[in-house]
Amino acid sequence: MATTKEATKKELIKELKARGFVTDNQFSQNDPLMDAIAAAITTILTRDAEVIVTSGSSKGSYKIT
Repeated sequence: MATTKEATKKELIKELKARGFVTDNQFSQNDPLMDAIAAAITTILTRDAEVIVTSGSSKGSYKIT
């Protein structure tokens, strides 16, 4: 699963619109907020991602890089 800040931001804005938020008028301040949230989510997922193999010769927990 590749996660980019831009894709995450796009999905966040799509979800806000689906819930009735106005995201694109002259007073909208969502862009900097969505940038910050998307960057944080991407950092957390990238930093903390790991795969757990439960059986076999490769059994163990491995960091995804």
